[in-house]
Amino acid sequence: MSEYTDDIAEMIADLPVSYVIGATTYTGTIGTVDKGNDLTEGGFLDDVDAVLIAKKSDHGTLPAIGSKLTLDSVVYRITRITTTPADNAEVRLALQDATQ
Repeated sequence: MSEYTDDIAEMIADLPVSYVIGATTYTGTIGTVDKGNDLTEGGFLDDVDAVLIAKKSDHGTLPAIGSKLTLDSVVYRITRITTTPADNAEVRLALQDATQ
């Protein structure tokens, strides 16, 4: 393993969260959570976005953009997937509350 891969593993071990894609449970960590209200035609709607950081090696194949995952009993839609060039070790999943 590289130092970068070790750092990601340590970060996840320090602040772990479990998330489910399909029937598989994974462990990652939350990078950011943004909560707010969006003004729509029907009024204000809660808007929750998050960035989940995980080890790419934990995923046999990466989920597709638009896939749903469950984190802390909230269903999110994956809106963006970012991988790192360094050892291709990290994957960041940008999430949006699936009710939006």
